[in-house]
Amino acid sequence: MNEVREDEGLVYIETGDGSITLADRETGEWYHNSAGAFKESLVNYAEPAMAFLRAENYPEQLALLDICFGMGYNTFTFIETLMQAELPGSAIETLSIKAVELDKSLIPAMIKTLEQSVYPTLNSSGLSDAIVEMLKELLEEETCQGQGKDKGKVTVIPQGVSSIGKIVFEIRFEDLRLCLPGLLADERQYYDLVFHDPFSPRKFPQFWTLDIFLIYRKLLKENSGKLFTYSVAGAVRSALALAGFSVYRTRALGRKTGGTLAVADAKESNDFRLEMFPVELPGSSAFSSDLFFVLDDNELEKLTPRAALPYRDPELKLDRASILRNRQNEQDLLSPNLKQSS
Repeated sequence: MNEVREDEGLVYIETGDGSITLADRETGEWYHNSAGAFKESLVNYAEPAMAFLRAENYPEQLALLDICFGMGYNTFTFIETLMQAELPGSAIETLSIKAVELDKSLIPAMIKTLEQSVYPTLNSSGLSDAIVEMLKELLEEETCQGQGKDKGKVTVIPQGVSSIGKIVFEIRFEDLRLCLPGLLADERQYYDLVFHDPFSPRKFPQFWTLDIFLIYRKLLKENSGKLFTYSVAGAVRSALALAGFSVYRTRALGRKTGGTLAVADAKESNDFRLEMFPVELPGSSAFSSDLFFVLDDNELEKLTPRAALPYRDPELKLDRASILRNRQNEQDLLSPNLKQSS
């Protein structure tokens, strides 16, 4: 990483591919891999999602749920990649995106992300301008009134992009755990894709619980819905398997391990077993690429009973300390003489 600069109380840094990222003020964690913020969103989210869309001939109605939206890279990179793809005719009639982010102070960072040269099609289509205008209105209301709206929505017919008829983008500034029950009431089996991108499980276990993944499983379309995340933690992968997902590894960027793909095509279970993880890739042409892999022996060996214990928050209201303490107590009951495993 290179130049560090501060603007409106946010600390920006240039990553390896020239795109910018932020340092979180509470945790000190950088939002993105030092290899590149744009590149990370491309490798972990956009490219894997596109592989499935190509294999499935692009649905007419495509819905994405982007959780912990942050600076917006995952969604913006996905849209840019989709717009640049050679789709057959107006392959996608409506692209619907719902973004959820807790921190409203990130609005200036979202705008800066969109202003970068890595999004030429997004900018020329008019979508970038529409989103920026909506975000600025939310920011102005917050500044002038002390409390503005907690959500914004734009609908755009992208200019110069024949393969997507309409894009509907909505952002909600809300705690994920407060938002999900409402989505479940209105949008069960609605989403094709979930991008799950909170800070690390050890820092924010409340966003990585089995209970959240169970809700995702119900929000995603049966058999075809996909969840993508950067995390490879045992507690995350085991929770996904227990929630009814088939779990795979995605290609790595700037580190030895990749991310995680979870496909909503398995059954929910109360009993964790290594046999829950697929031993071979499905026959879909999407899996013929070099983007997806079954978990290797080394990854499976790390899924010990202690490490595989998921974080739990059945009522979606426990604080971080309580979730970590409860998991530690469960681990101690399993093997009291062993040190804690992540």
